[in-house]
Amino acid sequence: MKKRFNVFITGVSGFIGQKIIERFSERDDVGKIIGIDVVAPPRLRERITFIEHDVRDDMAPLMSGYKIDWAIHAAFVVSILHDKKLMEDVDINGTVNFLNACAKNKIKHVMHMSSTTAYGAHEDNPPLLGEDAPLRGNEGFIYGMSKAKLELTAVREFFERHPDVCGSIVRPCFVCGPHFYKNTLGRHLMKRIVMLPGDMRPFQFVHEDDVADSMYHLLAKRQRGAFNLAADGTMTFREMLDLTGGTPLPIHPALLYPLNDLAWMLRLSFVTEFPSAPMALIRFPWIASNDKIKNAGYRFKYTTREAFETFAELVLNFKGRGNSVVFK
Repeated sequence: MKKRFNVFITGVSGFIGQKIIERFSERDDVGKIIGIDVVAPPRLRERITFIEHDVRDDMAPLMSGYKIDWAIHAAFVVSILHDKKLMEDVDINGTVNFLNACAKNKIKHVMHMSSTTAYGAHEDNPPLLGEDAPLRGNEGFIYGMSKAKLELTAVREFFERHPDVCGSIVRPCFVCGPHFYKNTLGRHLMKRIVMLPGDMRPFQFVHEDDVADSMYHLLAKRQRGAFNLAADGTMTFREMLDLTGGTPLPIHPALLYPLNDLAWMLRLSFVTEFPSAPMALIRFPWIASNDKIKNAGYRFKYTTREAFETFAELVLNFKGRGNSVVFK
């Protein structure tokens, strides 16, 4: 009888967590899926056992109740919050807590979800960032800095202390697709008039299906190490807005940054949902190479443009661009 692998997933109610559940539940060799989050997922599938649980609380007893083969940490604060301490608490301490639980339960394959934002967007970046590129993040962008810090400390130390564990790190770039509206950048690009820095660089996406499918591929093939998850090709922001029907409003950074930061401080979400620091990702290069994941046998189903087109189609069908929306 073919072995079926039981999977433990944190952040199961989030954008990526839901996609992991959807794609993994279609696999014949995946058994039980145990998912935790602080809120219930919008949809539960047949093989899913959901447990309401904060990643900052002890997870070891939850894992011990099931024979877990694969553990995936996908619980992070992706949307930028005004409460920086909360973001760091969930991202940093939640990850440490997850790794401790994996160690106590002797999980054989542990996957940590990082991000290509861990490299940081910098003027001196090479044309393509391989997995051995330095992890520098961007000052003021907590999400990317936390990803870099975790990989350089807690995650690295865990895999060094447990060489018997098959450890995988996935670094997706911006994840796009029909659910990109759940990302602050996606919602920004839904507006009719989109403020952007004048010195924009080409951008890279990966489709949400490819993220989940490549993660499954690495687990099923027992692949160790770090892997960039990024589709072929890039797009300019003007090309994106041509597809969504939006109008770009390029503004010199010297003027845009203080205006945007003021709107952020005043919580004017109809203007911006993020401070100015993350705009480095639009202004400076940080294109990731996907050679390593391809060499591991994975083939992407979508290019960058094709991934964005699946989002743009929804935007064009939504008349209240820039408002709060709920898609199913």
